[in-house]
Amino acid sequence: GGFLTHCGWNSILESIFVGVPMIGYPSFAEQRMNCILLMQEWGIGTGFPDGSGRVIGRQEVEKAVRTVMTEEEGREMRKKVCRWRETARRAVGEQGSSQGDLDRFVKDMVRRMEEKKSAK
Repeated sequence: GGFLTHCGWNSILESIFVGVPMIGYPSFAEQRMNCILLMQEWGIGTGFPDGSGRVIGRQEVEKAVRTVMTEEEGREMRKKVCRWRETARRAVGEQGSSQGDLDRFVKDMVRRMEEKKSAK
């Protein structure tokens, strides 16, 4: 499969987490840069980084879908995104960096609440 995305950061993370290559169609803001990253830097998608505001033709969409679904380039994207998937899953695992960050955040918030409460 593949995922047609506007290249918002959460959409990219979700796609990586399930190991699906992307077809980027950014609208505005950082989405264009995200599209370029997933295409050129990470090699986990294709798309239309210059597509903001323009109508993408049927042939262009078909080519992007075929690339992701049937071409060798798409198979390589899938391999790369699956490696990223494993990294993402480790990050949210019990000893992962995301879990550690969340734990530190919660502890800091509890500490601040206790300090505020004791200051009264």
